[in-house]
Amino acid sequence: MARSQNAPDPSTRASQPQTPARANRSGGRASKRHRRRDSLPSISLELKGPLNSIRSASQAVTKARTGTLSRKQEKMLRIITEESSALVCLIEDLLDMAEIESGKLALKFRRCSPTEVARASLDRQRPRARQKGIELLDSLPALCPMIRADAQRLRQVFDYLISNAIKFTPPGGSVELKIRKDEPSSRSPRSRQALLISVTDTGEGIPGDELAGVFGTSRSDTGRSPRAGGGNGLGLSFARFLVEAHGGEIWAESPGGRGTSFVFSLPIAP
Repeated sequence: MARSQNAPDPSTRASQPQTPARANRSGGRASKRHRRRDSLPSISLELKGPLNSIRSASQAVTKARTGTLSRKQEKMLRIITEESSALVCLIEDLLDMAEIESGKLALKFRRCSPTEVARASLDRQRPRARQKGIELLDSLPALCPMIRADAQRLRQVFDYLISNAIKFTPPGGSVELKIRKDEPSSRSPRSRQALLISVTDTGEGIPGDELAGVFGTSRSDTGRSPRAGGGNGLGLSFARFLVEAHGGEIWAESPGGRGTSFVFSLPIAP
């Protein structure tokens, strides 16, 4: 059917100026997004307090129990502890991302040993790995070049990657943290020397076409893989931001879809 002469040409619609009503709607949506972003930190902090109390109370009951709980009750108590801890971590991720979006996240760089930061993170993650029956391995050099980094933020990167690996590794599997000097023939030529740090698990791999999407900030960015940030899409996205803020880069590898390695580089301090 021929188009009416009075009908607008679809090819010209994109170039037509917005009407005042449409412009007002667009401005209103943007204003709502800004209000949501500005209110997120205060809401998150209000939620974090009660959740920390729930987690502390459940941990205290778990440690002080005298064997009078049934197996089902013990399981429910463990679920309360684990899920409240997961929610606290999610809120911390939201607060960190809010700082990034507002440009208020400040890093404090100093010379530090990456092996010391890595060991602190490993010690923090060992109880969870042991509880799940996963062997936590490390291949950390006795002598490692120093780097310039914000040690606290760098430990967050290790925490995110190790925690994510443990989450997706079945009982009886292993997670290995390795640090080595980058070789000239590695991923890409660099103008300065760097360290390569990898966290490798023996869990289910990631399809090749989904590897690039695991660092997305939303479910729509992460493909079909649940590996992005343990499901919330924030952890790995924040890890990527921190690595890049340190002058490095991060990527994922899953040869043959068996196991996954998250690898990132950090420049060696001059």
